[in-house]
Amino acid sequence: MTDEVKEMTDEVKEPKVQLIPVEIVSTEGKTSLVKYLVDDVLYQVYIPTTKITNGEVDVRTLSKGLPYGLPWDQIKLPDITGKALATALHNQGIWTAEECRSNPQGMRAAIMQLYSGIFLSLTEFIREEKSKGGK
Repeated sequence: MTDEVKEMTDEVKEPKVQLIPVEIVSTEGKTSLVKYLVDDVLYQVYIPTTKITNGEVDVRTLSKGLPYGLPWDQIKLPDITGKALATALHNQGIWTAEECRSNPQGMRAAIMQLYSGIFLSLTEFIREEKSKGGK
């Protein structure tokens, strides 16, 4: 019977805690703002300072942290297609590689025309977040 209990306790192992390296951005009272990188994406969250050990924090703690900043990844952006670029270049009188090289101002104007939709989406997103109480 004791061998069975020993086998059962050997099988029930604590899951390994995944630690993520963090950089402390600021600390106020018992709370720290930390930044960390996961899959080439940079995050910043507020967490209890006591959860930071040797510059690392448990991934579960980070996932429960209070996010810093706005959720920029939720902005709905317009599609910029090759067809839209072609139209913008044509509107600037650019049809060939030579015309593109000889008219950098027209090329910039075409690109700015495409990105004006992104600017509008960004300002609308900021307006919506402000109405929700975001900063």
